[in-house]
Amino acid sequence: MKYGFGGVFVRLTVSVTAIGLTLYILRDKLDEALHIMAAGVRWDWFALAMLAYILCQGILALRLRTIFHGQDIQIRFLGTFYLCLIGNFFNLILPSAVGGDVAKAYYCYKRCGKKIEATTSVIIDRLTGFFSLMLIALAALGFLHREIKDPRISMGVYGFLGLIFLLSLFFINKKFARIFKFLTYVIPERFRTHLSEAYHAIHSFQRRKKNIAAAILLSLVGQVFLIFIAYWLARSLGVAINPMLFFVLMPVISIVSMAPSMGGLGVREVGSVYLFSRYMPSETALALSLLLDILIYGFSLSAGVIYALRGELKAETIHQMEALE
Repeated sequence: MKYGFGGVFVRLTVSVTAIGLTLYILRDKLDEALHIMAAGVRWDWFALAMLAYILCQGILALRLRTIFHGQDIQIRFLGTFYLCLIGNFFNLILPSAVGGDVAKAYYCYKRCGKKIEATTSVIIDRLTGFFSLMLIALAALGFLHREIKDPRISMGVYGFLGLIFLLSLFFINKKFARIFKFLTYVIPERFRTHLSEAYHAIHSFQRRKKNIAAAILLSLVGQVFLIFIAYWLARSLGVAINPMLFFVLMPVISIVSMAPSMGGLGVREVGSVYLFSRYMPSETALALSLLLDILIYGFSLSAGVIYALRGELKAETIHQMEALE
C-alpha cells in the first residue's frame, strides 16, 4: 500500500483547493449554514440516518462476503464487516477515493493468502456497486427527466453507465478485450503476468451466476439505503423536496468524489453544494454537505479507533470475532 509523494501532493492539492473554492464562493453563506447546523437540525432524523448508515455498512459487507464465497475465500460475516471497517478508515488517510479498497484487498490477502482472489474480489465488489448505483440513477432519470434542468447531470449518468458497461464487457468478453491488447506493450513486463492473472480471475467469476445475482441485489439494497440517508439528512434540515431527486443527484456526487483527492474530501462537498443548491438555498445545501461529512467521517474515524484497538485483520482477530457468530 505505497503511494508516491507526487500522487499524495496532487490529491492533497485538489482537496485543499476544492474546499477553499467552496468556502470562498459561499463565504457570505457560511455563517448561515453554521447557524442552521447549530439551531436548525432535527437530530431525530439525523439519528435515523446514522442507524441506517451502520445497517448499510452491514449490507455492503454481506455483498463482499458473497463475492468472497464465489472466490473460495472463507471469511465469515463479522470478519468481512471488520474488513469493511478498515476500508472506511483507510478511505480517510490514503490518497484516493478507492484507498479503502486497497486496504481491504491487502488485509484480505494477509488473512487468506490468496493475492489474486483477494484483489479481484474487491474489484468486483467495487464494479458491482458502481453498476447498481448507475442503474438506480438511470431509473430515476426516467421519472425525473423534466425536473433535471442541467443536461450535464444526465450526461454524467449516461456517460459513466456507458463506461461501466464497457468495463464489464471487457472482463466478460475476451474477444472484446483483445481490442485493447496493444496496451500491454506500454505496461512494464513485470506487471503483465499479475494483470493477466487478475483478468482471468475476474473473467472466470462470471460463472458464479448465483453469487453475481446475490451481490447485485445486495448492492441495490445498500445503495438505496445510502440515498435515503442523504434524504433523511435533508429532512433533518427541514428540506422538503422530491425524494426521487436524491436517486439522481447522489450517484452523480459519488462519481464526482472519485476524482483524485484525499478520500473524496473537497470534491464531494463541491459536488453536493453545486447540485443541491439547484433545489434548495445554497446555505442549506452547504449545511447538508456538512451533515454528510459528519456522518461519513465520524463513522470512518470510529472505525479507525476500532482498528487502533484491534489491529489489522490477523487470523486470531477473525477467530475471536467469528466466535461471536
